[in-house]
Amino acid sequence: MCLVASVIILLIKKYSPENALTVALAAVSVILLFIIISASDLFSEIRELFDSFGIDPEIVKITLKALGICYLTGFAADVCRDFGQTSLASKVELAGKVTVVILTLPFVKQILRVATELME
Repeated sequence: MCLVASVIILLIKKYSPENALTVALAAVSVILLFIIISASDLFSEIRELFDSFGIDPEIVKITLKALGICYLTGFAADVCRDFGQTSLASKVELAGKVTVVILTLPFVKQILRVATELME
């Protein structure tokens, strides 16, 4: 799919750059959808692995969300770079990092609370 989309984009880009962008975004959307569908089995396996060790389901939820944010951020930044928008790509990456920090903040608070209790 990626190779076919790349060839189509290269052919269209010469004559109509706007349409090349549309084709690229459509291809990215289809590929992303395929990845999400394929990854659902992986997420189930990770969840079962965490459950087998008795790890809190909230930690699993936060971990999977953070992993998803990292992959989506990287994917979006790569798309921006592909279209020559390196500044926008770096902002997307920054937004992803900030989102992960915000998402994991309750988990970090819990770790710090446990650490201070152990030091007392």
